[in-house]
Amino acid sequence: MGNSNNRNITLSTKVTAEQKAEFTKIAAKHNISLSEWSASILEIHKDSYDKIGDPTLREIALEMEIQKKEREIKRLKAHLESADHKVQVEMKRADSAITRRDIEVFKCKKLEHENLELKTELEKKEEMSSKKIDLKNNDENKTILLPAVLLSGIIGIALGKS
Repeated sequence: MGNSNNRNITLSTKVTAEQKAEFTKIAAKHNISLSEWSASILEIHKDSYDKIGDPTLREIALEMEIQKKEREIKRLKAHLESADHKVQVEMKRADSAITRRDIEVFKCKKLEHENLELKTELEKKEEMSSKKIDLKNNDENKTILLPAVLLSGIIGIALGKS
């Protein structure tokens, strides 16, 4: 068979004139012939043909990153919903506490008003009671004074006649 490393087999492909010019420019840039450039490209990608369309490692990493971000978003949404629920519960509790406080404040003010009315009524009754005591004392004084005045009048008349 001979030496298999000799390049003596021709492979050909059909390309457009623009493609041939582009490929020739790329080969010239690397100081190789178009034939050598084509052979190297075929050698580099000979095992890649069945992988065309498969995601690259970078694409796989990006897809994993996207999935990680989606899980994070889902977790944060659940946390946000939980926080919203907690806020609603706290708001209801606060509203209830405020309502209870307002009711107690109203009861307190009502009791203060009743207390004030009772104090006023008590003061009036105490005032009336002290006036009754004064009248009673006046009556007692009159009962004592009347006989004394009469007695002094009688003594005065008796002394005046003598």
